[in-house]
Amino acid sequence: MRGLKLFASLIVLVSTLWAADPFLGTWKLNVAKSDFGSGPKAESGSTTYETGSGGYMYSSETVYGEGRTANLRGPVQFDGTVNEGGLDGRAVTFVSKRIDDNSYEVILTDKETGKVSHTFKYMVVPDAKTLTFTWMKAGDDKPFMKLVYEKQ
Repeated sequence: MRGLKLFASLIVLVSTLWAADPFLGTWKLNVAKSDFGSGPKAESGSTTYETGSGGYMYSSETVYGEGRTANLRGPVQFDGTVNEGGLDGRAVTFVSKRIDDNSYEVILTDKETGKVSHTFKYMVVPDAKTLTFTWMKAGDDKPFMKLVYEKQ
């Protein structure tokens, strides 16, 4: 009986922690509220945050139609870990930095030049149940793309 109470308490604790983190869960792209800049407009999309080592495991899929889909998956770690990946056919490294409980940014550096090439900023407004992804290219004054997601 004591083990059952401990197990029930653990379930409640995990559920509470899950609910307290505004990023965790699945988000659906709101195409009408998003700004695709000069790029193609998406038809649909979603993103998911799961708990991960030192932060989250992030995955997203954006469907542009005609068989074109953009997928992004990787760790979001707030311990200074530098990860490797690719963007627009170039090798990059990226590091995630927490801004506050409701926002963080991912800074991408071109491996060949060693210069910051892009910054991705993620911000949740918990009351509105919205997640905003802003993609800035180095040297630009305004976002390349701004995607708005709604909590599912």
